[in-house]
Amino acid sequence: MEWLHTIYSQMPQIALQAIAKIVEDGNRMAQITNPKNAFADIAKGAFPPKNPVQYVGPASSMNVKVHYEAKKPITNIEPVKPNIQYIPGKVDIQYHPGSVEIYMKQMNSIDIQVTNYDLYK
Repeated sequence: MEWLHTIYSQMPQIALQAIAKIVEDGNRMAQITNPKNAFADIAKGAFPPKNPVQYVGPASSMNVKVHYEAKKPITNIEPVKPNIQYIPGKVDIQYHPGSVEIYMKQMNSIDIQVTNYDLYK
């Protein structure tokens, strides 16, 4: 009912604006001395692009109704034993007697560099 009342309350103003536009168009057509073609100008504006009725009000948080009911969460836990599948395989070892290869992958070292940069200035 409130929404219909807001639309209904706009109608007198819209009617007055329509009457004013008709009077304005009539006055423009009555001006014989005006070099412009009043009929062509009126025909251009015959179809207004916007509907003058405001169907919605200003946006606010009061336009939204929120209802919340707190309930306990529903949890269903079913214990399941782990399913582990494996295939035992034979270990692959290669051994060649009499040959030894010794090598160092990386040389142990420490690199300390001193600069004039002071972190606490």
